[in-house]
Amino acid sequence: MQLVKHVSYSKNRIWERTKLLSESRYSINFWFPIIVLDGKMWNVLTKGGQISEIVESKHTILKMQYGSSNVEEEGFAIDVVQKSYFRELMSIIINDMKSYEELIKKDKKLLMKTLDEDFLERIVPKRGSIL
Repeated sequence: MQLVKHVSYSKNRIWERTKLLSESRYSINFWFPIIVLDGKMWNVLTKGGQISEIVESKHTILKMQYGSSNVEEEGFAIDVVQKSYFRELMSIIINDMKSYEELIKKDKKLLMKTLDEDFLERIVPKRGSIL
């Protein structure tokens, strides 16, 4: 839970600082929370509410929701890996980041337009209808 709180708090701080900027600058942040276990891991598969299979695993994903009085509720995916699999997971993440970078560069104009619209939508207070 502390890992999720930290990521949520950090994301919120970055967003609050971004709102203070007087110009349209954007920071794209990717978060990859990872728990590394030095031991064996097991996935328990169920069918009809009953355990159907127990399988040793090197990697699984823990999904959870978190929200607080300061932060809207959001979903998190946390990689949980055996220590022996950590380097392989990091290679996958690095390759994914390179792919994201290529996509961002390729569609930069569309991305900037979308970010500008989203930024204004979040910053400019929404006005209700005036009667």
